Amino acid sequence: MKTGKKILLVNPWIYDFAAFDMWMKPMGLLYISSFLKSTGYDVSLIDCLDRGDHDLLSLQGRESRNDKYFGCGNFHREIAEKPQCLADMPRNYCRYGMPPEIFKKKLSSMQKPDFVLVTSVMTYWYPGVQYAIKMIRESFPDTKILLGGIYATLCPEHAAANSGADVIYKGRGLKKLISILSGDLTPDKIESDEWLFAGELPYPDFSDYQNCDYFCIMTSQGCPFNCAYCASGILDGKYIQRDYKDVLKEIELQIESTGATNIAFYDDALLVNAEGHFEKILDGIIERRMRVSLHAPNGLHPRFITEDIAEKMNKAQFKTLRLSLETSDPDRQESTGGKVKSAEYAAAVNSLKDAGFTKDNIGTYVFFGIPGQPLSEVEESISFVKAAGSSVNLVEYSPIPGTVMWNELVKNGVIVQDMDPVLQNNSVFFRKFSGITENELQRLKGISKE
Repeated sequence: MKTGKKILLVNPWIYDFAAFDMWMKPMGLLYISSFLKSTGYDVSLIDCLDRGDHDLLSLQGRESRNDKYFGCGNFHREIAEKPQCLADMPRNYCRYGMPPEIFKKKLSSMQKPDFVLVTSVMTYWYPGVQYAIKMIRESFPDTKILLGGIYATLCPEHAAANSGADVIYKGRGLKKLISILSGDLTPDKIESDEWLFAGELPYPDFSDYQNCDYFCIMTSQGCPFNCAYCASGILDGKYIQRDYKDVLKEIELQIESTGATNIAFYDDALLVNAEGHFEKILDGIIERRMRVSLHAPNGLHPRFITEDIAEKMNKAQFKTLRLSLETSDPDRQESTGGKVKSAEYAAAVNSLKDAGFTKDNIGTYVFFGIPGQPLSEVEESISFVKAAGSSVNLVEYSPIPGTVMWNELVKNGVIVQDMDPVLQNNSVFFRKFSGITENELQRLKGISKE
């Protein structure tokens, strides 16, 4: 049944020193799109990060996206003005995504929406949120704007004071969203909601992407671990896995509707309870002989990788595997959550190699830049990962509001609770707060690639 109401969904730009489209899609918005369409709303999407947007391709003189590998590639970028607190950063600060004139053209070509829903991802990307809302306000001054997503949930007071949105929408649930769209709207009020359970929703809506060779899927919500540096528990609530049969049904439907050959799993804990969940998904992919390339960019838990799982992942055509180690130091492993030990990690890599994977497929996340972390720990972790047979993915530590490590940094006076979110940027934080010099950074990058 049609409601007659028009809803515009917007995924804003990234403002950062670096950004790359590694199967990056606004899954929350795409779930909302399907849900609202199923309940009668007229829904439109503008994704500023869509590299296959027709207007963007026309500007670039292309007929298709310029992918580098497996559907991934560089965003269009333009140099932007740095926030004042980043003025001393010796790198270009850029806006990634479609040029603003294309965004403005899209806004001007559509009928006035009844509501605009803007999402947000990294807390330190909020300048893109601000700019998008400013342009939306100029085009539709009387339309109510709701801001949701990660930044809105982790930094609601900052978002309420700085984003320009009418409502800051915390959480992932949809019940209160429907009440707001039905007229129960209190401007400037910070809203919260029940959590979203992925299995209770229509599948995410990828219909607006016409030039994209991948789609993303979530087989679960949240994570049962409580790592000191991670906000999964804050953002997602309790850990819930979907029925594996429903996941396989979604994969088949998305392959048929999108024509994509690359699938990225967005789970934070893909391998938990693997025998009753992910192994059955792999079995289904293998039995159906799906011609796809599979990717797990979010960091797999090494302790759950067995010989059987490794063999099935290879048969199912996994091409990209990222493992979560963070550090080989046993004390820091324990203090940050204890989700993996070095021996478990080494055994996992051996199982993957025995199954046919190489270091071209396997990457391992290694943290650096944690305040107080000695460089020797990072160097030892890099050497350990390389000796195991994996490539190294160096990750600058970025503090996330509400996490254990965030609270410790505040308590110890390293940061303040109300720090500007742009200072949480991983490229910024380690330079300003870790004590690592630029020369030391380049040396770490060099030994990680040797």
